[in-house]
Amino acid sequence: MTKRKSKVAVPAGTDTAPEVRAHAALDSKPEAEAGPADAGGGPHQQAYETGRAALSRLCENTKRDWLNWKLVMRALEAARSEAMKIAGTNKPEGKAYCKALSKILKREQLGTDKIDSKTRGELFKILKHLPDIETFIKTHDSLNHPSAILRNWRKTSAGRDAYDRERRQMPKKRTEATVLRENEQLKERIKEVEEERDQLQREITRGFDELGSALKALIRGPRPKIEDLTELSYDEVAEYTDHIDKLNNERERSVKQGSIN
Repeated sequence: MTKRKSKVAVPAGTDTAPEVRAHAALDSKPEAEAGPADAGGGPHQQAYETGRAALSRLCENTKRDWLNWKLVMRALEAARSEAMKIAGTNKPEGKAYCKALSKILKREQLGTDKIDSKTRGELFKILKHLPDIETFIKTHDSLNHPSAILRNWRKTSAGRDAYDRERRQMPKKRTEATVLRENEQLKERIKEVEEERDQLQREITRGFDELGSALKALIRGPRPKIEDLTELSYDEVAEYTDHIDKLNNERERSVKQGSIN
């Protein structure tokens, strides 16, 4: 694998490899001037063209090299920027973004029929830590695929620290054990609520039984004398009738609840 310098200078009249010329062209032009703003990728057109050419070389040759992978990565970066602009978002996520990215990759012949989604994802991950990874590659030029580059970089101190930070920032996933534990807790709570309901129903039934016994004794027993009733105060009579109404209402609610269940 040919080692790459951070800046590729192309002297006039020098015969260079296509990937070196493409890389030098990208480095020498601002993004806004990188290619004609036509119906294709607009200001990203040159990144797409050099990315397609690099991907073609990677597919044709058995030897892989970082420079071609970097050109493909730059094309993917351009596609992501264009998709975010179309979706009106500043983050590469969401349904609108994913839909726009898929259309752009297909349009620019950079879709999954050319590069699998796993490798594409690895290139995006490398892009997040590109300066550190490029420093790492300078001393590990035998690594020639994004998977190998990313895997071995994560074994370094800087790679492990970056990976740990990313994992801490990711939302925690609910594991199967967590879901089962929560399910058992819900079952226990349902059991407690059912026991409380049954206890209330027993208390209401007991109150009805006591009321029924009192009424039976009143109706079937000796009739109270009028002079005994006249001795009751208004508050005592009102309190008794309120109690009767309350028990009657509770009984009606219990009957309705029983019919629902």
